[in-house]
Amino acid sequence: NAAYGAGEFRRAARHYERAVNSAEASGRAPSESERETLGVLHSNLSACYVQLGHQDVASGEAMFRKALRHAQRCIHLRPGWQKALKRREDAVRALGCAAGDDLARSLDASLELGGRGESQAAARAPSSNTRSREDPKAEGDRLFKRSDYAGAEARYTEALEDEGSHHHRAKLFSNRSACRAKLGRWLPALQDGQTALKLSPKWYKAWMRVACAMEGLGNVLDAYCVYCKGLGQCEEALELWRAAASLLPRV
Repeated sequence: NAAYGAGEFRRAARHYERAVNSAEASGRAPSESERETLGVLHSNLSACYVQLGHQDVASGEAMFRKALRHAQRCIHLRPGWQKALKRREDAVRALGCAAGDDLARSLDASLELGGRGESQAAARAPSSNTRSREDPKAEGDRLFKRSDYAGAEARYTEALEDEGSHHHRAKLFSNRSACRAKLGRWLPALQDGQTALKLSPKWYKAWMRVACAMEGLGNVLDAYCVYCKGLGQCEEALELWRAAASLLPRV
């Protein structure tokens, strides 16, 4: 958990894999409490592989498929658990697979889970396509605070499907930009920041998102110029001053 919180997803995955192997070493059917623990471990592994897939484009699809496999395992261990269903939804969304449910079913068949009752319980679980009743922006905020940036990104994208004021939509694009920056996806982060800036040009945070993404792309001088330009546009300029000052030694 500490490695995941520090953004070291590969190291976190290794720790979780070892924990799973240790828990399943006996070969016997797990008890109820063991099923709960294993479900959490597979959920965490799914989250790790989604993050790794976003970090490494070359192996992205393979990582997302691993994420989906672990999400499916989690669903079988803990049918109906909302986090497990969300893990599967995030993995399918990352894969961009239109036939996500068919792929999930094929993975179901390949898992050696045993026990007809367990499969029936999983079949009764709510569909992964069922949206949370919680407001997607509020859920995105909650997931972001928990460092689940891929999950938060998906919720903000969902929230953008609804109409709203320019500033409200600017906040959503800004938040999604922050998620994408955390995932190291700097170009989409820049695009969202620029959209937020067009929608709310006097909002300091939109300028911050654009500059942050430019810095992530290696354009330090451009990032500094954005901060400076924002100073002349925004009333709330303190954060822009601080960011520009911290960047100045690298310009």
